[in-house]
Amino acid sequence: MEALFSSSVDVAVVGAGVVGLASALAIQRARPDRRVLVLGEAAKADQIVTLTPNSVEFLESLGVQVRPRACAVHQMRVFSESELQFNAADSGLAALAWVMRQSDLQMQLEALTGRQGISRLGKALATLGATPPLGRKLSLKGEGFEISTSLAIAADGAQSLLRTLAGIESELYAYPQKAVVAELEFADIQGDGVANAANSPLAPSQATTSREDDCAYQWFGAHGVLALLPMKDQRFCMIWSAPDQAENDLVSRLLVGPEQAEAGDVRFLAELGAVIGATFGVPKLLSPVRSFPLARLRPKTLIAERVALVGDAAHVVHPLAGQGLNLGLADAQALAEILRVLPPAADMGEAITLRRYARSRAEPIALMLNLTHGLQKAFETHSDPNVLERLWRATRELGWRGVNHLPPLKQAMIRHAS
Repeated sequence: MEALFSSSVDVAVVGAGVVGLASALAIQRARPDRRVLVLGEAAKADQIVTLTPNSVEFLESLGVQVRPRACAVHQMRVFSESELQFNAADSGLAALAWVMRQSDLQMQLEALTGRQGISRLGKALATLGATPPLGRKLSLKGEGFEISTSLAIAADGAQSLLRTLAGIESELYAYPQKAVVAELEFADIQGDGVANAANSPLAPSQATTSREDDCAYQWFGAHGVLALLPMKDQRFCMIWSAPDQAENDLVSRLLVGPEQAEAGDVRFLAELGAVIGATFGVPKLLSPVRSFPLARLRPKTLIAERVALVGDAAHVVHPLAGQGLNLGLADAQALAEILRVLPPAADMGEAITLRRYARSRAEPIALMLNLTHGLQKAFETHSDPNVLERLWRATRELGWRGVNHLPPLKQAMIRHAS
């Protein structure tokens, strides 16, 4: 019979993904006098993530190498009925964002937690309860272990078990879209250029889009939201929030298996080219095309008795702004800073401390949830638009053009997003 592992810690982080490990590292560095434990199996993430300057500074303060291993994005071009352009230099930034593999972040954070002496237990949580006397600690139990802690941090994702065990209810809104993701590389058009490109599977769009390897691109329209993020080695990550409705089976037309990816699927290339235009270059699939449903998740509170939510356990936003991971890292940073200034003998899980954390994150989270939801709704289209939708499209286009002709507003948007 397996012996029961038992331990008492000050802070237990449930969830061993990027946000969970970053939370543990930040808290351990802020409070080296306290014991921190990470509970859960290491995440096996392979997606591409976009990091804002604030996130990069936070991760690098923990010892993570970001800038040497990521691709810097200096420009961004956003297309709708017209085009918006953003440039890092115009706002005094070294870069608008950095793009890198989440698996790279995961690997570095795991190594750093080991060197920092943070305890790790790669097992799954099963139950949560209070410990006597007076319930001053929580008891986290699972197969073969029992952890007593003053504060439990839920970093175990959108389907957070700890959030559920703590009795925190959530509102879930399922978008009529799926995210379709793949890695691509683009070859320059040869020979007669754009004229010959019309004979390829790519159907030229109305806009002429040149390709630059330090620029991120985004197209809004009836196809949903298509983003191309630059990566190392002149690759691009495609994240396409595509309609998934009965009258539009775009998602099924985009999905490509490993065999078709190797050959270059003509159907997929035609759909892609219809959005980005032939002048962008001739794409080659470097990976199978994968998809997953999109939703907005909003818990009714970020805290419960001795429990705080961070990352996807605390919020899930539409990926069109690339802010999901950044929002979670900001949670980790804010909670660590609040714990840092507590008196030496303070209880890490006191209600007043957790309320301070919840207040500090309420506005940034609500703003991002509403911004991404509003943008998705603003560009959501139907096959047979009514008069109100046509009027809204015209109003939307006026606002779009207004932003493009007001540099101070564009710079303010960049600073807020960073």
